Amino acid sequence: MKKSILLLILSVTVGSGMGQTLKTYSGLYEGGKATYTYYEDENGERIKQGKFTYNKTQSGVGVGVGMIGGNISYTDTQYTSGNYNKGKKNGEWIYKHKVASKNIVFSDFSAVINYVDGHMEGTLNSQGDIFQMKNNRITGKVKKIMKTRNENWTMSGQFDDDGFPDGVWIKRYQSYGNLYIDTEKYVHGLLVLKQTKNESTGNITRYEFEDVDPQEYISAYNSEKDSTIVGKLICQEKTYFKQGENNYSNLSDGLLPEVFGVDVRTIVEKIKKENGFGLEQDKYEGIPFKEIVVIDKIEAPDEGKVYDVVKEMPQFAGGQEALSKYLKDNLNYPPQAKQQGIRGSVIVHFIINKDGSISNAKILRSVDELCDKEALRLINNMPKWIPGKSDGKVVRVRYTVSVSFSSNNS
Repeated sequence: MKKSILLLILSVTVGSGMGQTLKTYSGLYEGGKATYTYYEDENGERIKQGKFTYNKTQSGVGVGVGMIGGNISYTDTQYTSGNYNKGKKNGEWIYKHKVASKNIVFSDFSAVINYVDGHMEGTLNSQGDIFQMKNNRITGKVKKIMKTRNENWTMSGQFDDDGFPDGVWIKRYQSYGNLYIDTEKYVHGLLVLKQTKNESTGNITRYEFEDVDPQEYISAYNSEKDSTIVGKLICQEKTYFKQGENNYSNLSDGLLPEVFGVDVRTIVEKIKKENGFGLEQDKYEGIPFKEIVVIDKIEAPDEGKVYDVVKEMPQFAGGQEALSKYLKDNLNYPPQAKQQGIRGSVIVHFIINKDGSISNAKILRSVDELCDKEALRLINNMPKWIPGKSDGKVVRVRYTVSVSFSSNNS
């Protein structure tokens, strides 16, 4: 008797665990029909819980082109099914969209995606493209083979658990009658090697890294410090996303992992376009890459006195016009600052050493934190100047440059 009472109490507790009564809706939904269960929050808003299905079918008539002439009747069908847990997608979701006439299929899209708490987690499978996802990013090994009339290549690589490309990436392809192999090597998103080998001739073309050798940077890197010293350069890592919301990049275009990022982004954008629900959960976080940013240079202690004015002032190689071109061509307007309409000129004060190198760069007039950092990066990355002279001897000279952030910047 005591056991029966205890079981009854537990049953009541479990049944009221959500504190809400589940209801079912079945009817019009985003131009089609949906059936789902839900409960209401304290404001009366529906929180989906449990099974969700969506169907939409519409017919139309289009005009054929090319060899398919005349009017063509077609049917456009969409289908989606999956589960919600407290308003968030959970488990396997199926998406289908097909446009076809009686004898011709115009478009046929399908995707199966696994979600955990509203994030893509697990397998994403869309018409032969299979990815392992973790927190809306690609992880694990990937491989893609492209064989069409115009393309013939194979690409492979891998992403680590954080979604950064890692290890060696290879692309094999044919071009102008020769075989080629593109190789890129990454360390947790940082590109450390990039080259193209003509397998037919044996010639190798290597990508040249500017300012900092990434292998030297990795050797000197210490995760407990906020900066890394490589030679006389003080460096930091900057993480950015390709094919994501923040598309800022100083690296060359054509990084191999991007192919897979474009594939996933295309799938997600298709789902968001065709289904007007759950948009906030249908996301792809992009592929995170890293680049090395020079934030300062170490000033040599034995460089000697610093002059403000000398008879022969330092010169940028090529003169003032070349300096203006360098600032314009190499400026990377921070996207966030640009979107917010932040404009102005950052005044940077620095020292031109006896060997023409730059040191001790400081902000004299600030515009915005992001713009200030970019201005310092730009100044610290300048090529060597023609140093100043006093009484015929090379000396250190203070110099000031204005870095403009305006609507004219790309």
